[in-house]
Amino acid sequence: MTTQQYRANARKILVLVSGSRHDALIMGFARAALRGAISVGCYANIRFIDQFIPDPVARCCNCRNDLERIGDRCCRVRDGLDTFMRGELQQADGLILCSRLHWHGFTAHMEAFLERTRCSLKPDQALRRALGARRNIAMGAALLMEDQRAACLRNVESRMQECAQNIGGHMTCITTGNCTGGMPGAERDYRAAHTATEHMARGLLFVSPNDFTMQCVPCTPIKEEQRITVGAWGSLPDIR
Repeated sequence: MTTQQYRANARKILVLVSGSRHDALIMGFARAALRGAISVGCYANIRFIDQFIPDPVARCCNCRNDLERIGDRCCRVRDGLDTFMRGELQQADGLILCSRLHWHGFTAHMEAFLERTRCSLKPDQALRRALGARRNIAMGAALLMEDQRAACLRNVESRMQECAQNIGGHMTCITTGNCTGGMPGAERDYRAAHTATEHMARGLLFVSPNDFTMQCVPCTPIKEEQRITVGAWGSLPDIR
């Protein structure tokens, strides 16, 4: 196979990150997903949700009840989401979402992406058919759960399955790094969660659409007896 044929046949995996570029924990999951995609010969790209949804609060959801009056382009918010869905998302074979999980649910940018994707594609049947007809997008998620009260795990699977159906694809795997338990501020080992994310990215495009797995990988404290004390009185050796 020539280089041109390989490039033409190479499949594309898009890693979508909800968070800052300076968030080392989420970037660790994103880099693991990129390594897994590249290791099986796929083109991989990383995008941050705040690049095309700068304001996560702008999600009015009025389009559900106002379709007849405002026509096909029902979304009142004018940002880069529509361009993203008609461009990079439509060209992708696989999509991996990376986000934190708080006790109340997803982060603000991930919540905005899930809600506005549903609202934007519901009336735009042409774009929805284009996303589903070109490729059956395989979707995965790498999540970081940080709170013991993360009741959002009950709804994570249903929300992700709904998002996959909205973009004309299927959900293959959800990998959750569990950081609950232990002393606050303890340094944790994320290597097992990163390995699971990399393995998920390797098999993302090779899993049957009918197969779905959800795994929770514990991120155990490395040195639980040493707490990171911020703003405490004491000498430097006492502040770890």
